[in-house]
Amino acid sequence: MTETAPDPRRDGIASTGAERKPLSPLLRVAIEMGPLVIFFVTNRLDGIMTGTLAFMVATPIAVLASYRLEKRVPVMPLVGCGFVMLFGGLT
Repeated sequence: MTETAPDPRRDGIASTGAERKPLSPLLRVAIEMGPLVIFFVTNRLDGIMTGTLAFMVATPIAVLASYRLEKRVPVMPLVGCGFVMLFGGLT
């Protein structure tokens, strides 16, 4: 008789409703890269200050949307926001 590892789906953890829902790849890219695309488009159309403002508004929206849909915080918007704040602080 061999022992098998316990199935994590059967121990009650997955039944709490906190599991991740898989998103379509296109929606995941839109959430993770959306603020950066918004920054570059707005920067091209209306300048760096407006682009930065649009980026800073779009980043928390993307993070909240990802957390709400997938129960995880995306890394790309946070890294991008960090770079914008770092270089903005240097200038």
